[in-house]
Amino acid sequence: MEFGSINPSIIQEKILGDLIWAMTNPDTEVSDLVEDVQYKTGGPADFPNAEDSVTSSFIEFEIRYDTLTGNPYQQ
Repeated sequence: MEFGSINPSIIQEKILGDLIWAMTNPDTEVSDLVEDVQYKTGGPADFPNAEDSVTSSFIEFEIRYDTLTGNPYQQ
């Protein structure tokens, strides 16, 4: 995301919040196979250099789901 004159850390935290919301929002439809979604870690992907105009964040989730042995498409 471009950060312009705003401190990149502020933008990185906003990105992180958006990503967490996108994955944990109860209104988001997910597969019936998903049992649980847990946020594990996330934050600034890297602090931009002086010549950079964009910044980013990363996020990791643990997604648990049950499937039939040998058939990942059914529970």
